[in-house]
Amino acid sequence: MMSLDECLTKDTCIFLIRDECFRPTFSPFHKPLERRIFRKNFNHAELIGEELCRIRNLQCSHFFLVGEGIYDYHRFVRYGDLDRKYYRFRLGSYDFRNLKDFEYFKICKGLRNHSYFYEIMEMAPTEKNRLELLNEILDLFSLDTYMGQIDRYEENLIFQRNKKTKEIHVAPIFDFQYSLKRCYLDPNFLYGNILYRFQTMDDYREFMKQHPEFADKLKAYLDIDLVDVAQDAYRKKGLIIPNDKIRFYREFDEKQKELIRTITK
Repeated sequence: MMSLDECLTKDTCIFLIRDECFRPTFSPFHKPLERRIFRKNFNHAELIGEELCRIRNLQCSHFFLVGEGIYDYHRFVRYGDLDRKYYRFRLGSYDFRNLKDFEYFKICKGLRNHSYFYEIMEMAPTEKNRLELLNEILDLFSLDTYMGQIDRYEENLIFQRNKKTKEIHVAPIFDFQYSLKRCYLDPNFLYGNILYRFQTMDDYREFMKQHPEFADKLKAYLDIDLVDVAQDAYRKKGLIIPNDKIRFYREFDEKQKELIRTITK
């Protein structure tokens, strides 16, 4: 899609941390109980997925740019003040897990041809929690449909259970890497995930008969301008989108809205 180098500005904020390949070193800036930071290579879909979650009020991992080097400074600096040859720039996100109050689980070794939606719903201890969980799952399905997500399976769909109340919720959403790219999409399979298979338009329509609110959640994306979302997502990280890449977001937005209109008509 585009490289990070195309998007950096001198005012881009970079969080300096130690590269995991180096041994731990003492730093007066490091807090001993600092949460773990997960790192991955830069991917535009992570930033845009986070911004879409903010707009739709969905829980999501927070991504930020990290500069991995020898020392664990644990502080933000301007990109323009760094000598980049000493750092590797990637995306970081804090471990969102609260192990004191919640336990976390995923569907292990799931069968790709089986729908686990009803099994998860039956695990909710109360009707109130069941409705909350349903709403969260429908929000996730809607987001993934709009973004063209092709990788929402057992490794990146986590549930959290309150240790006291036993209520179940979808944990903060993460990993948008395999989305927002037309070459990822399978013309013979609309959207698959570990919970429910939407292979055809009829699969969507059958599901909407049982859960009509799903159609409204999908239609909400018809009011979203992906170009504006992308530009806001980049701006908040101190990044820019090259002008020649704007067309890509406009075309993707139009195609996904066309799909949603067809599904919900």
